[in-house]
Amino acid sequence: MAHPPAGTICFLFTDIEGSTRLWEEYPAAMQRALARHDAILHASITGQGGTVFKTIGDAFCAAFPHAGGALAAALAAQHALGQEDWPAVGGGPISDLRVRMALHTGVVEQRDGDYFGPPLNRIARLLAAGHGGQILLSAAAATLLRPALPPGVTLHDLGEHRLRDLIRPEQVFQLVTPDSPASFPPLRSLEAFAHNLPVQATSFIGREPESAEIKRLLEGQAGPRMLTLTGPGGTGKTRLALQVAADLLDRFEHGVWLVELAALVDPGLVLETVATVLGVREEPGRPLLTTLTESLRPRTILLILDNCEHLITICAHLATTLLRSCPSLRILASSREVLDIAGEISLPVPSLAHPDPQVLPPLGTLVRYEAIRLFVDRVQTMQPGFAVTEATAPTVAQVCARLDGIPLAIELAAAQMRHRDLAAIAAGLDDRFRLLASGSPAKLPRQQTLRALIDWSYDLLAPPEQLLLRRLAAFAGGWTLEAAERVGSGEGSGVGGRGSDEGAGVGGWGLGNDSPIPDPPVPNPKSAASSSSPVPDPRPPTPDPSSAGGRGPQEVAVLDGLQQLINKSLVGVSENTQGETRYGLLETIRQYGRERLQEAGEAATVYTWHSDWAVALAEEAESHLLGPEQATWLARLDTEHENLRAALAWSLERPDPLPALRLAGALWRFWWTYGYWSEGRRWLDAALAKALGPPHSAWAKVLNGAGNLAWAQGDYARARLLHEAALVQRRALGDTAGIAVSLGNLGMVAQDQGDWETAARILEESLALRRQGSDQRRIAGGLNSLGNVALARGAYTQAADLFAESLALSRELGDQNLIGVALHNLGNAAQAQGAYRQAVAWLEESLALSRELGHKAGAAATLRNLGYVALEQQDLAGAGAYFTESLALFRELDDRSGIARTLAGLAGVAAAAGRPEHAARLFGATATLHTATGLILWPADRAEYDRLLAAARAALAPAAWDTAYQAGAAWSLDEAITAARAPAD
Repeated sequence: MAHPPAGTICFLFTDIEGSTRLWEEYPAAMQRALARHDAILHASITGQGGTVFKTIGDAFCAAFPHAGGALAAALAAQHALGQEDWPAVGGGPISDLRVRMALHTGVVEQRDGDYFGPPLNRIARLLAAGHGGQILLSAAAATLLRPALPPGVTLHDLGEHRLRDLIRPEQVFQLVTPDSPASFPPLRSLEAFAHNLPVQATSFIGREPESAEIKRLLEGQAGPRMLTLTGPGGTGKTRLALQVAADLLDRFEHGVWLVELAALVDPGLVLETVATVLGVREEPGRPLLTTLTESLRPRTILLILDNCEHLITICAHLATTLLRSCPSLRILASSREVLDIAGEISLPVPSLAHPDPQVLPPLGTLVRYEAIRLFVDRVQTMQPGFAVTEATAPTVAQVCARLDGIPLAIELAAAQMRHRDLAAIAAGLDDRFRLLASGSPAKLPRQQTLRALIDWSYDLLAPPEQLLLRRLAAFAGGWTLEAAERVGSGEGSGVGGRGSDEGAGVGGWGLGNDSPIPDPPVPNPKSAASSSSPVPDPRPPTPDPSSAGGRGPQEVAVLDGLQQLINKSLVGVSENTQGETRYGLLETIRQYGRERLQEAGEAATVYTWHSDWAVALAEEAESHLLGPEQATWLARLDTEHENLRAALAWSLERPDPLPALRLAGALWRFWWTYGYWSEGRRWLDAALAKALGPPHSAWAKVLNGAGNLAWAQGDYARARLLHEAALVQRRALGDTAGIAVSLGNLGMVAQDQGDWETAARILEESLALRRQGSDQRRIAGGLNSLGNVALARGAYTQAADLFAESLALSRELGDQNLIGVALHNLGNAAQAQGAYRQAVAWLEESLALSRELGHKAGAAATLRNLGYVALEQQDLAGAGAYFTESLALFRELDDRSGIARTLAGLAGVAAAAGRPEHAARLFGATATLHTATGLILWPADRAEYDRLLAAARAALAPAAWDTAYQAGAAWSLDEAITAARAPAD
């Protein structure tokens, strides 16, 4: 290359779409076609003053001193390619070669005929997002070219897109010409594929050989279905897995899904975590593993299990089970050791390549070493003008070599450039590594080196910063500034007992209704991970709690210390979906901090502070979980779930049972709302195992929560026992309000089992006690519960009176949630009496309140009932719209009882619209759900269901009905919902 352009350059990258397939099918024709393709590209590029500086297979990389030349070359090349008469093969011409192109402008470094810098990464990712025949432009290129576009050529704004491995999104434009196709498929950006891969905060450096090998193995039909990246902490296993996963998004039809395991304490949570990521919810009466396996069996998915080392046994069992039953599933794991299962291939992740400081290569080739590139890239984020020079090259090479090319170590060293010069960093590393001679010979050298590097980085901190880092290691899954202030400064201690009650009487829309399931053996959530791995248990160590005083709390300026830890790359900063700033530690640093905390004799003190902070947070949230701020506080608890789990584990280790009881008791409604039913029951049962003292309100609250979660799962026998035990506790305490709550819950258990007489008697007793108190909200809730029993028994006037009284109280309180419940129930009563206009008015007002509060369950139930009102009035279009929207919400909530009732409504719509076979299939699917959930319809609902069923059956011959009905009964839940949403035949 004679005189390649330098400075600000416009790049043109091209490649042939689908060339691999064409080479495999038509090798001889492709050889001739590629020669002609290359000639066209060379002529077009050089004819416009461009330089081809690299070709890789059929891909061209060209540089232009001016953007106009790059544009003219792209237009000329696409026109010539479109006019070419391609070679014939097998009696016909080979399909036109479809070449995709991308243009981008930026400042790069030019050395030895090649270019280096971020613009190269950006244009490569831009090209990968395009399709054959398409010309894409970055925002930078479009800005330069827009004023000088040739006649007939326009720019089409494709919007902002996340491109693989790029930190900031790119505004992408498409060049539209008279020769270009009318339309193209959506760009292959991250938004176009199903995944949950996080946005990376830094650029990805190196790993080309490893990336290529992983992709080769995972893409091949005969390749391994289980690939584990192994290596010590800090080598970049996670980042490599995420990078490869982003590159493979278009190869897995049903998505690429990351499951982060580092923060998990309980091995029993691995299955639930995987299921949550994949959107699979537990079904009543079925093991979750069975449900997960059946969901994955037909899907083509890449599952990433990240940081398996402390959960080896459970991860190995899960992977073995899934791979055995799911033929299109591939698993990519990262771990410090292999999972050791059949068919597993392990790929060690080595350190980054680095030069020998004693035999340095020429300066122009030094940056080709991955370790050097990583160090330079990270320093440039702080010092944009930093570059390796003849003077600094030996020291940079020495630093990277002394760090053995370990990415985490290099990033920590680069971060020190904020405060120290290069020579000081090299000298400090030299001093520290001399200590490795006394390290344990049982550990890998790189593990020793990483430990030495972290020791060195830790020793560079001021004592208050060291203290804060140790305390922050108590957090799992990150923290907020407020939490850091509480735990880091010791302000989270001293949480006193409240002895308050949560008022768990659940009326109105209720918690749902599911079929009974066996009560499986429940492991104690505080038990350690069962693993053959020598990696330390990630739970808090369990020093004697009597030593919780340690050396006594020390004052620390949390805000200043946190900023220093961020500056030194020991603490990371991120933002969650609520726009809240959160902080976190890399898992390696977190484990290191916990070891230091233990060595300092501070562990029990700090874990107790963390536990007390969690209790305060949970109890504060609890007071908001029934009001207008419900969604905000539920989301906050979900964000802090890992911290809450860690706090529960530590609370269960403390001699005093009260913290565990208070924390678990405050969280039951969160677990219920977000579907953590099995996990919540395990924690609540573990807390109950500690409650061996006299009756206490916190003990009663845990019994109440455990009873409600058992009821939510249809485990009515267990629910009754727990609520009866709570009632005994509350009677012993003389807690009239609590007694009313427990009676109300027992009444609801009886109601869901169809025992209307018992339900009415118990709920009347509960309401009488509520009236003795001053809590109008509980009275309003009790009126709703008793009104529902009256409604179920056909006492419509009595029900309406009870609901009206509840509505009046709720309006006095200004409680929008209760107002919505009462309005919903009044609408049901009016509908049952045939007062459809009044029913619609009540229901629409209730629906508006539900939507305002973000109450999905309330909105779903009200939409369903509006659908039935419309159906009874023969408004089939309106009924279908209501039912369809309701069905979507019930599916999102995984409320199978709600789904069943809504499917029956849609079946009625289909029958009335003259589609009896479709109605029969939907009724069959509904019957399957009735059996699975143990749903007991209220008498009025049963009469309406039987009427719709009879009308549909009468429209078909018996044999045709049976065939369609059985077909629907065999549908899976997703198949039934898809069919119900489908337009009319």
